[in-house]
Amino acid sequence: MTANTDITIYNRHFNLATGNDEYFRTVIRDVYFHTNQRVSLDSDGLTSADEYQIRIPASADTNGKEYIAPFDYKNLPSAAAVGKWTINNSDIVVKGVTDPAISFGELKKHYDNVITVVSYSDNRSIGSDVLKHWRIGGK
Repeated sequence: MTANTDITIYNRHFNLATGNDEYFRTVIRDVYFHTNQRVSLDSDGLTSADEYQIRIPASADTNGKEYIAPFDYKNLPSAAAVGKWTINNSDIVVKGVTDPAISFGELKKHYDNVITVVSYSDNRSIGSDVLKHWRIGGK
């Protein structure tokens, strides 16, 4: 697997104290990022949509943040979630390193590749160390 970019992932976390969702940002360096443009013909004509495949090597640089499973992340208090990261459906991935001053709601105004996670798998238990990774599918 050849790394070709960095990404920023925004993990959704429900804050029990406020009753609101909040998003925690993690920059992950040296990941594999691929885009397929799918075109289909239907009664309205041609439609196209991008499909994204992202592979994060287990050895990727997350600036010291620890990966934890989605269920465990969901149950963390917000103060603890800041220092962790996960992958879950509906999380947001942006190709490249985002500016932390840009609010979560403004990402699509400032970046081209703002992707919603629609599938993921933890592939760290198979193969040699160089093959261990997380896979993200997005739209």
